[in-house]
Amino acid sequence: MSKLERGFTLLEVVVSVAILLVALVPLVDYLVLATRWSASSQEDVTALMLAQGKIEEIKKKPFEEVRNEPGNPQDPPITFIENPSFSYRVSVQEAGRYLKTVTVTVFYEDVSGPREMSLTADKGWR
Repeated sequence: MSKLERGFTLLEVVVSVAILLVALVPLVDYLVLATRWSASSQEDVTALMLAQGKIEEIKKKPFEEVRNEPGNPQDPPITFIENPSFSYRVSVQEAGRYLKTVTVTVFYEDVSGPREMSLTADKGWR
């Protein structure tokens, strides 16, 4: 049997597999990290959209009806009905006789643990 017909030796196969493993392990690590970042980013975008939606709801309310939610600061945050893994708190501060500063804080969890995102807007009297 000639040398070309013999095939690969066991040592050649083991060395080839070792080289492949050394190259693939970091790539798999990066894939896992990218998946985590993507999931975290998706949660951030959802929190931002929910906070923006709540700000828009508050903008539509009459000036006199804009107040803290929940009314008692000791109460837990209010859960979004359409997205129960997210909750929110609205904080309102008088910035003048005809101006209120409204901060909506959304609470949620992602792969890194508990998180929160806040948006602030001003509501003027009309």
